[in-house]
Amino acid sequence: MIKKITKILFLALFGYLAVDANAQITSPNSNYPRVSSPVENSHWNTNSTSQKLAKKGTGGSGWYSYSSALRDGGETFNYYGDVTLWPDSLPVALYPDGPVHLGIYAIGQVFDPTSEFFSDPPALTGFNRYSIDSIIFPYKYRHAVPGSVDTLIFDFFNDDKLVPLTFTGGTKTLSPTYVPATNRSSAYSSTMKVLLTDKEDTKEFFYPNASSYSKTMILALPSVMNVKGGGKMAFTVTFRSGVSWKMNDTLANGRDSINLPKKKLNTFQPFYLAAQNGISDGTFNYAIEGYKFNKYPKTTGSNWYQPYNYPGAKTRHLDASFKLTYYNLTAKDINNQGYGLGNVYPNPVKSGSDIKIEFALGRGENVNIQLFNVLGSKLADVASGKFSSGENSVVFNTANLTPGVYVYTISAGAFKSSKKFTVID
Repeated sequence: MIKKITKILFLALFGYLAVDANAQITSPNSNYPRVSSPVENSHWNTNSTSQKLAKKGTGGSGWYSYSSALRDGGETFNYYGDVTLWPDSLPVALYPDGPVHLGIYAIGQVFDPTSEFFSDPPALTGFNRYSIDSIIFPYKYRHAVPGSVDTLIFDFFNDDKLVPLTFTGGTKTLSPTYVPATNRSSAYSSTMKVLLTDKEDTKEFFYPNASSYSKTMILALPSVMNVKGGGKMAFTVTFRSGVSWKMNDTLANGRDSINLPKKKLNTFQPFYLAAQNGISDGTFNYAIEGYKFNKYPKTTGSNWYQPYNYPGAKTRHLDASFKLTYYNLTAKDINNQGYGLGNVYPNPVKSGSDIKIEFALGRGENVNIQLFNVLGSKLADVASGKFSSGENSVVFNTANLTPGVYVYTISAGAFKSSKKFTVID
């Protein structure tokens, strides 16, 4: 696990990070990427899933999309056209005023569910544990070389793999480590590969607006990522070409279907955004890049992905959605062995309504959950049987309970606990 130490950094021109107080401040070329047209509402990828989570406190799951939440909060976006991932800077992308060497070699997004812009449902508190099992993001892909196979590498980072950093002026940021030689981090929580073939070719690749990002990458994580209360996570994607290339080979851009380069290279472009209004949000939701400043540092030690929430600049976002499951159990409810009993929801509950009881197990166990009145008389067996390790829940109907206070207990191996709830008319 990466030791989390705060690094005092200097903000260079255009907001880039230097390594430490003694490092030379670098001012990298800002010509790549170049902002394209505004993203109209009709251009947003309609295939992208951004369902609403259940009401806070119930426990539940659904999709969190930060860019969609920001849009609901009044933010507008421009998209970066022709952001092509590539392992190095040898190829060029064509712009109206000439070719520009590629400058983004990996890209990703940090995710923080506690933003106030997740207003429906309300933001999670710093105590709610949650898990991530899937991500989604729009992209387009030009498969120009028949028979070739490209590879996307996805790395996923739990909270303990993110390095805390500080911009000049005190603004906090988070990012995974970055190794220029491999164009990836050396410390990820899990990883997976996705192959790109002619079947992934985007027919609308040359559409001249943001709606050309019509494909949606839907990925289940290699294993469910359980994140601590108040924790963040991130993912990155890198591209490995299945064909050879050399200096000044030209990649097709998404705006010109006529003047195609003679040397054809496959082109993978994620949907990448720049927030225009700069609506304030203190949480950690922003893009991260393996940028040319990181890949070819003029100073030593540039060993993290470039975070793009720096002060005074337009925050960048990879338009990603995260499938989140969260639980009613807080960190204080769960012991060191992973066992715990949560509060019921709702509480108080109207007589005749369902309540949900959540609990955690350190390993698969036979569980007994029983209901008592305040005098100690047993009223019902709520649940009895084998449950798997991790977070679980059971539902119980209160139709046979009169208004009053009740006690529910759990027994699972050596673990025993009890809590109260109230029934009202």
